[in-house]
Amino acid sequence: MEQEFNTTPPVENETPATEGVETPAEPKKEGVGPIVGIVVIIIILIFGGLYMWGTKLNNQESEIGVVPVEDIADAQDNPVQLESELDAFDVAGFEAELDAGLGALEAEL
Repeated sequence: MEQEFNTTPPVENETPATEGVETPAEPKKEGVGPIVGIVVIIIILIFGGLYMWGTKLNNQESEIGVVPVEDIADAQDNPVQLESELDAFDVAGFEAELDAGLGALEAEL
């Protein structure tokens, strides 16, 4: 009995025997680090925007001006002055100005 031996050396670039067999794709391993980083950056931007908006509103309030409390207290304590101011108020003139302003607005439309 004679045995046969394969004397050809193996070729290194041979395709494996699993040709045509689909191998399952490796699942992508994505960490939550980038997502957490993006969320933190967005939160910081939101707080920064709210801070800037708040300072802008505070500056606008100081520009408007505030009536001192003493002036309000004086007006409340002196009903005679309030009554004289009400008597001096020209209702007809106010209505005429209001009608003129409304007429101008209607003319623009």
